[in-house]
Parts: sequence; structure tokens; C-alpha cells
Amino acid sequence: MTTYKIQYWDRDGKGTTLIDSPDAIDVEQAAELIQEQLLANGIDTGTVQVETFREVENVFDRAIANIQRHGIG
Repeated sequence: MTTYKIQYWDRDGKGTTLIDSPDAIDVEQAAELIQEQLLANGIDTGTVQVETFREVENVFDRAIANIQRHGIG
């Protein structure tokens, strides 16, 4: 399982999210997944544009990602 940290823009402003994927994904797939996730939560943001897209790689990075996943930071 690979975790990706993605900063993006939509018509409501800037957001950051984490995506877990068993397979490698690219920027376009990340944007689609974010848009699907937002729509599933009842948020229609229009087109999502990815600003930064990176794999969470080291232990420190992963710890920060997990803290953010739980809504802290």
C-alpha cells in the first residue's frame, strides 16, 4: 500500500488530502480520486487541479501523514 499526499485547488479553495493506493497512481488519477471522494461526501467542487503530488516515503513523513489523517495539524 502506498500513501500519497496531495495538495490541490478546487473552486472552494486549496485543500490537502492523503490517498492510500495498492497500485501506483499518477496526477490525473489522483485528481479523479479526490473529486470522487469529495462528491461522495456531498461536496461538488467542480474540477480539481493538483498542485503538489508526492509519495509519503520515510518514517517521519508517514507519522506526520497519519497525524493529519486523524484531523490534527
